[in-house]
Amino acid sequence: MFELVIGCVFIVLLLTLAGWFGWQQVQSLRKLRHRGQMSPEDFAYFRRQCYRRIVGSFLTVVLALMFLGWYTLGFGSSLDRISDRVDEAHARGQPFRETDLNEKEKADLAFNWSYLMVLLLVLFAWIGIACADIMAIRRYGMRHRKRIREDRLAMLRRQLPEWQRERGRRE
Repeated sequence: MFELVIGCVFIVLLLTLAGWFGWQQVQSLRKLRHRGQMSPEDFAYFRRQCYRRIVGSFLTVVLALMFLGWYTLGFGSSLDRISDRVDEAHARGQPFRETDLNEKEKADLAFNWSYLMVLLLVLFAWIGIACADIMAIRRYGMRHRKRIREDRLAMLRRQLPEWQRERGRRE
């Protein structure tokens, strides 16, 4: 029962966060239509960032729905029953083999593993999107840091002759 409550809270939290962040990104895309004096590179960066985050929100919804399916379709309980049978066999000192399962249990086990693998693929895709976003943020920061450094160097090159003249007057 406790597992079900925690699972439901987790699912509601995932759906709420996905909806909130997805809505925020849609609003950001609407604001990007009026880009003002934004450079083309920055505009492309922010547009792609919004799309990446919308995809991440979509994957979060898919993940939450897959967790919901896991709890509502009772996949965990069927695996618990098979696990209990394995524990009973080990308690009696007997090995548990695949042949000890009936056809329905074998089909349930195969479907549960397939479902779990798809869930893990969605989770890895979600992590991949997050990593791509982090790398894009890093590239964006490095590009702007380089631009600031170049601007500062150009400013110093313009001011250097003036400083040298002032220094020559003082000496």
